Amino acid sequence: MATHQWNQYMAEPTVAPLAHHPRLMPVGGGVPIFHEGRLVGGIGVSGGTSVQDHEAAEEALRNAGFLQ
Repeated sequence: MATHQWNQYMAEPTVAPLAHHPRLMPVGGGVPIFHEGRLVGGIGVSGGTSVQDHEAAEEALRNAGFLQ
């Protein structure tokens, strides 16, 4: 799932401890890469707002042929 979705989950008390997990990043800008229905990687963008970073990551994936 895209990292911006973690912000919503972190508000839940039962999930909030995951914010300290070293392999999870609960801020916007990270987008998973799927190819033929399989997760093959991810892309992360940083430098703007979380919305701008997310949009830039999706645009990069569109340009690479991973998003329609």
